[in-house]
Formats: sequence, C-alpha cells, structure tokens
Amino acid sequence: MALKLSENARKVLERRYLKKDEQGKIIETPEEMFRRVARAITSADKAYGKSEKEVSGLEEAFYRMMTDLEFMPNSPALMNAGKDLGQLSACFTLPINDSMESIFETLKITSLIHKSGGGCVSKKAKVFTTYCGVEEIGTLYNRLKENELEKKSAGGEHFINLRKNDIYTLSFNSATGRFLRDKVEKIWHYRLPCERVFNLHFEGKSNVSTSDWHPFFVFYDGRIIERRADEMQIGDWVVFSNTSAAENWPFSSCQKLNGIAIDEEMGWLLGYFLGDGSLGGRASRDGTRPAALVAS
Repeated sequence: MALKLSENARKVLERRYLKKDEQGKIIETPEEMFRRVARAITSADKAYGKSEKEVSGLEEAFYRMMTDLEFMPNSPALMNAGKDLGQLSACFTLPINDSMESIFETLKITSLIHKSGGGCVSKKAKVFTTYCGVEEIGTLYNRLKENELEKKSAGGEHFINLRKNDIYTLSFNSATGRFLRDKVEKIWHYRLPCERVFNLHFEGKSNVSTSDWHPFFVFYDGRIIERRADEMQIGDWVVFSNTSAAENWPFSSCQKLNGIAIDEEMGWLLGYFLGDGSLGGRASRDGTRPAALVAS
C-alpha cells in the first residue's frame, strides 16, 4: 500500500531524514525509513522479556501507525533510529530573565541539553558544560575543533565525536522531572536556510533562535511532552530548572585562577561588570553620585 505522503512531505524526508551515502546520495525510501525506525524502537522490548514473535508484532503495529500517519516520533528518532549514532533524545533551551538574580541562578543551574542529534540552536546560544562552563555553543564547537577531528555525516552535516572525552552537561529526564549529569557524546554543526530558523520569545524578554525541528520540553495536560519549535504556541509552558539541577551540579569547590579563588564574591564582582559595564557608580535620583567602587 502506497504511503499517504504529499509531495512536500517527501521532499522534506529526502532533505532531512532519509539515509544517504558518503556522496550524499539517497539510499533509502520513505517506507524503508519507517521500517528502520519501527525495528529499532521495538527492539528495546527484547530487554524486557518480550519474545521474538511479540517484538515482531509490535514492529508491525508501530510501522503501521507511522505509515498511516496516526503517530510520528520526534525528528531525532526518524533521523537516527537504527543508525550508528542511535541518538533518539531531544534537547531544550532555558530562558533567562533580565535581572542579576536570574542571570546568576541560570549560570548556576543552566541545563541545556545538547546531547548529540537533539536539534540545533543559534551559534550564539549559551550552553553549559564541564569543559568551559557557560559558553556560546559556536565558540565551544570551534574550541573543541582545535583538538578533535571534525567529521562529516552521511547527511552532509559536520560533527565532533566526544565519546572519549569526559565532558558533561545536565540533562532532563521527563519521566522523573529531575536533572542529571550526562556525558556529551557529539556536538553538531548545521547550516540551515533562513526559512527553517525560528525565533521563540519567552517571558522575561529572553528569546531563542533555533531550527524548526528543535524540540522543547513543555507542560501539557498534566504531563511533560516534547514539542518542535515550529509547533510551539503562545502560552506554552516550557520546563525550567528545579532543585535537582543544583543537587547534581558537577562542581563542589571553588576553582583558582592565578592564585585567585573564583568564589561568590568574585562572581558578584564579575556580575557587576556584566550588569553595568564598568566599576563606576550610578547617579542617584537626586542627581548626586555615590562613592565609586574600586577594585585593587
């Protein structure tokens, strides 16, 4: 039975989802893609006592649901299920309010997931890793590229394999609602046409520039679900951080740089620079100026 796919849907599958060889030639049909995904997803049931016959039946049921367009998994699953990468998880970006309290709270518990294959955000988007703290993801990629070999995937995207490195971030478990320390396995570099880039604006004047297929964790009908950037709606509640992020924060002691402890007081001083741009005082409402803050 032929798939009920529009011409536009088939073009999207060809550009983003179907397997390609090293020369970028498509080597998979939409039917084969759905079969690949169904087989990979249902194979997990073998680890929970299902027989080969039961797993085969589940595969057929899952394949039918997808080909009948009754259900569709997220983009990472369509792209990576059954491949060497095998990354089915998604990622999300935390907003930040325009206040010193929010800035430093977010620096403390920034928990952007950038597990490999989870979507893409603007190169200026800040992410947290144990490699360099909070940094723009574009800068992080370029720094890692200096020491690690950049590779090209069958789909034409570039990535850096970090499995041998001990670089961690905080990832969110939607089943438990907790943040856990998780290893970064790959970091990707995509080039997207402008029509596939979405700008999402959150309360607090924060915004995210990301790909159309980048998924966010949102609260919906009493549970947490993943929603693509191009499916987000005004009024959606995006998952933010909670105390479990602080509980699993990877640093327990202050670092030292040239003999200077980077502690809370130093953080406050750096925050003063970030917030005001200088160490000078501000004029008060009556026109007088308070004493200037001087650093030695």
